Amino acid sequence: MEEKKCWICGDVADTGEHKIKKSILKNLYNEDFMNGNMLHLKDKKITKLQGVNSNKVKYLNTLCKNCNNTFTQPFDRAFDTFVNYIQKNRSNIEKTRYINFEDVYGDDFGRKQTNLFKYCTKILGCDLYEHKFNVPNDLIQLLNKEYFETALKITFSINEKMLVPCSLVEIGYGIGSLTTSIENLKTRKEVNTWYQFEITLGYISIHIFYNSYSDIGLGSEWIANKQYVYLGSSNDDSLLRTLVLYELQKKSWLTLEEYKLREELLLEEVKINNPPL
Repeated sequence: MEEKKCWICGDVADTGEHKIKKSILKNLYNEDFMNGNMLHLKDKKITKLQGVNSNKVKYLNTLCKNCNNTFTQPFDRAFDTFVNYIQKNRSNIEKTRYINFEDVYGDDFGRKQTNLFKYCTKILGCDLYEHKFNVPNDLIQLLNKEYFETALKITFSINEKMLVPCSLVEIGYGIGSLTTSIENLKTRKEVNTWYQFEITLGYISIHIFYNSYSDIGLGSEWIANKQYVYLGSSNDDSLLRTLVLYELQKKSWLTLEEYKLREELLLEEVKINNPPL
């Protein structure tokens, strides 16, 4: 078997990078793990996670130990700080629809917001590498630079569907599917290279666009170059619907309202899986 190389430096890739940071899984969901209630959703298949080190929540053998544990640690810490901020300031963020990085990081917000941008780059790079795509050179190079040029743009949005109270499920954190061109998908070569990716942080989504037009409705474009970012609005309820249906199908009895909701969701699943010709 060919030895995998770290996509950042080229050394042997011998570590697994968490898709969802281990610290987040432990701090927010430790009780769920202990009670056997931590769920993993992929391709609409739901399974239970046995612990925070499950391979299901890792990119396996994408980085070397030095890049994962030392070089990119400032990026991880910047992400931790950002997550902590949006958790504690949800009400104000939902009301104002913007984030002031000085509020997040203090006087050193210029450098630390750049580290947040690099964290998103790191996760995108790991996902590309896991899917056997080449990581574009500008993404690799920007990780080592204070100032850079890149085809990568990021926006932030509030998912309005996540603001609707639901007694059946609590939406958590996740990594969205990678979108690319048909040519890339078929050949795994750099043909009309563009990618779109998403990180879900509860009620906030981070949208990542490489060499692609961003959807202006999903927020103002950010390349680690602004004190303020303005949040857009999204209405993706696919995750919510899948989890609600999962919870309804587990129940031994349903109220009339729950029964009607389950039938509606099942009908929607049939339509999605069997589109008209």
